[in-house]
Amino acid sequence: MKKSKILLLLFCAVGLLTGCGLSKQEQDALEDFSKEAKKYYEEKYESNASLERYGYAMLTDSLFSSRTEDMYAEFSDGVTVYYDADREYLLDSGQGEEVSEALEEAFSERLEELTQGMEEGSFVIEDVRFSIHAEGYEEDFYHTYYKGDIEKVIERENIPLWANLFLICEREDNWQETRLALEQLLREDFPALDNVRLAVMSRSCYASYTAGTNRHPGIDMLECYAEYEIAEETACYMQHYIKLAEGIYATSKEKNFILEEGDITLREAISQDELNEMIYEHYDSLPDVAEENKGGSYHAHDKEHVTYYEVTADTPIWQIRFSERIKEHFGEEFNVYLRFVPEELGLGWDKKFYYFPNDGKKHFHCYAIYTDKADAEFATLNEEDYYFGGTQEKQERE
Repeated sequence: MKKSKILLLLFCAVGLLTGCGLSKQEQDALEDFSKEAKKYYEEKYESNASLERYGYAMLTDSLFSSRTEDMYAEFSDGVTVYYDADREYLLDSGQGEEVSEALEEAFSERLEELTQGMEEGSFVIEDVRFSIHAEGYEEDFYHTYYKGDIEKVIERENIPLWANLFLICEREDNWQETRLALEQLLREDFPALDNVRLAVMSRSCYASYTAGTNRHPGIDMLECYAEYEIAEETACYMQHYIKLAEGIYATSKEKNFILEEGDITLREAISQDELNEMIYEHYDSLPDVAEENKGGSYHAHDKEHVTYYEVTADTPIWQIRFSERIKEHFGEEFNVYLRFVPEELGLGWDKKFYYFPNDGKKHFHCYAIYTDKADAEFATLNEEDYYFGGTQEKQERE
């Protein structure tokens, strides 16, 4: 499947790590990963393939890139071991095609059984496509070793949020009802699919999606996704975006709950100076050296080990406000997928959309919601945190 985000590989030879702009902590983490990846691969496949290169994964749009916390290790036989930092999980491409084909066959067979009782002629499933691509790789990646029993893979595999399951059907008038019915059947039967982006679509829509032709800039892109029924998550809900501000759109990730205009609003909360003062106060309250760290290790935040960041906001700094019906059903937090149109927000390639947790804990920087024009980003919103578009810059230790 084509992606507008392309993964570049930061080729950091062991002897050249310092030239890659990595801190000692990052260098050590990379070295530890390379050893772990080699051990993982040797034990899983009893392979003597040599490790050819390894490094941090880089995401890029057009000519500009930024390093992620994910890491890769490429072996001489063409297999890649990939570390998913969000899940702290190792995957590899060694059996990718074989496992994906077995999963597609299992899903197809089970769907045929599950749909026997449904109205005859309401739809025909033509094909099932499943993929777990690591960013930037065309191969599929899995952790579980496949010995011919796909049910064990389904049971054991920690399927990531970036997996995709496409059900390709003949399109009928009741397309939305068909999609929801099929999604519900599959998710109830395969709990492991809870995190999978599942979409039911016609063959022409699937072809358009994989070719990238339905990724238009701006609001057209959002309407196109809705038209093609590319659901990011779950049975029992429809993908319907509401506009929060220029360039910011949200759709519900909660089951059986469709957002309406006014359910989520943004209000200007504090100034850039006030946010920077808040971050600095968190930092300034730290001891120079924490008691737990006096032996030379790092167990607690202190000024010797922690730096803080200064924010430059190119949008207002907002807080979220929920409607009464959201509060009634979900309380203080609500799960959404967010889409951003940087041009509408007035953000350039080097700007990101951030949030700063206002949860009573000490935070020394803001957290980026990484976005592009092709994929919606999951977020848990609440009324206490601060949200803005812009940049943040690391400050020197005092």
